[in-house]
Amino acid sequence: MSELEAKKEKLEELARLIEQQANINEAEMEKSRLEREMRVVDKNDKKLLKLKNEFGEEVYNEVVRAKLEIEGYNASGSYVTLELSNYEENRKATMEEATDVMLKIRKDLAGTKNKRKRPLRHWVVLTSVVGAERFFLLGLLSKWELLSASYQVNCRSED
Repeated sequence: MSELEAKKEKLEELARLIEQQANINEAEMEKSRLEREMRVVDKNDKKLLKLKNEFGEEVYNEVVRAKLEIEGYNASGSYVTLELSNYEENRKATMEEATDVMLKIRKDLAGTKNKRKRPLRHWVVLTSVVGAERFFLLGLLSKWELLSASYQVNCRSED
């Protein structure tokens, strides 16, 4: 029994050490998070204090939240990253929501006949039997017909 009790005590001691180590790691993580937060948002920054005084606590908190969010995504560069948001619920959009939006946009584009609407313009040189040249600048015309010696252009829309 003494051997079994010794092993039990040893295991209990190991469990206490592991718990202590976990608490220390948790405290270190919290400390580093607070340090990072303080590094990103300097509470004594003149611009932030001016912003807080002029526009109030709500605007100040939103700016601080945005700065922390930028730091969270890319701590080294602090450059802006693109992200889809669900503004109705004030949160990041899920992959399913992003896919739904892309499919809706695709469906809306598929409904349009001509995706790039641009006017059709041609310089046309018509030479008659007499040798006279005429230049026509025509916009949005679909068919040309030349009738006899007089230069008539009948416009018909393509359906």
